[in-house]
Amino acid sequence: MKYVLGLICCAIAGLAQCQMDTELEFDVVAENLYVPWDMAWGLDNNIWVLQKDGQLTRINPDTHEKEDVYKIPDVFQSDDNSGAHGMTLHPQFPLVPWIYCNYTHTEYRANLIRLQIPLNGAGGTTAVKTFFDTIPGNSSHNGSRLVFGPDNYLYFSTGDAYMSEWAQFPENIAGKILRMDENGLPAPNNPFGGYVYTIGHRNPQGLVFSDSGILYSTEHGTSNDDEVNIINGGKNYGWPTISGYCDTPSEQANCAENDYTEPLTTWTPTEAPCGIAYFDDASIPEWQNSLLVCFLKGQ
Repeated sequence: MKYVLGLICCAIAGLAQCQMDTELEFDVVAENLYVPWDMAWGLDNNIWVLQKDGQLTRINPDTHEKEDVYKIPDVFQSDDNSGAHGMTLHPQFPLVPWIYCNYTHTEYRANLIRLQIPLNGAGGTTAVKTFFDTIPGNSSHNGSRLVFGPDNYLYFSTGDAYMSEWAQFPENIAGKILRMDENGLPAPNNPFGGYVYTIGHRNPQGLVFSDSGILYSTEHGTSNDDEVNIINGGKNYGWPTISGYCDTPSEQANCAENDYTEPLTTWTPTEAPCGIAYFDDASIPEWQNSLLVCFLKGQ
């Protein structure tokens, strides 16, 4: 079945071009998944999916074969959004068979772990290394996304755990973007010390690098001012003092005094942007050098 992309383009907020000639063909490669919260296409030509209940699944996009590889045993799910959230593959996966996952393990705590997956029919068990087991969490506002940068460091976004003031405390890892090495150690020269790369975030749920090395994030607002931000180390993105642009008198005064960083774009009323991807392939010329953003409201 084929659909004219012009209809899809107009439905995705943030894309400026809606007049398109390219057609996109959809193919369902997997069904009956339980809230697939994050996924990655590996160099092994498989799609790796982390579902909300902690099930890690491998999908062959050509044969549509679906294999449940490992289930994180201690995932806590609330009636809201807590559960298994972010995942990413090591940049040299599957040569280095490490998969990084973030999930809530109690109502108010989250884990960041690294799984070492047996591959190529070698048998054996999955080895688990825990990096953090005391990340502040809640029934929602847990973030999160994980992505390796061109500097080979792992970037990890965390929500404010419904404690908005924590986003401004550099010593608290809630409401932050963190940066670490592949073994979970803080990247050297992180601007706020320890793991903290940027501060002042409410609930960032998307992270992606462009081909030129720019880091973008999506972030949930309250009832107004969802954001897409350009992330630069050492910056303060303003939450909870600032929401969206510095466009009210009190926000303008606070921005001038504290050097807060404004977003690239916003949505009001909120649409709940979550996943974000960078697209720069000639197969869809109208989308080249674009950010593609998914939204939770209205699915």
